[in-house]
Amino acid sequence: MPGCQCASALAGQVQLRDRDGEVIQASALVSMDFSYLVRQGLRSAQDPRIQDTIAVVDRMLYGDRWEGVDYRVALGHADQQRALSSFG
Repeated sequence: MPGCQCASALAGQVQLRDRDGEVIQASALVSMDFSYLVRQGLRSAQDPRIQDTIAVVDRMLYGDRWEGVDYRVALGHADQQRALSSFG
């Protein structure tokens, strides 16, 4: 992804206001939840925000297994570090 600021953005921290200000790694927020917006017709699959999110999800959650494609549900710390280092 030329010019992508994904690695630096995902290396940051996010304060969760609905959890008494708990602070977590931004990369811990990566999930497939956004796809609900497309399934319900609230966003087009061609929306740049959806396309950008797909690129991040593919980099961080995608796994190619002998059984087929696999998307990890949750990342552990080591997985996050490997995924972030792949953004180069």
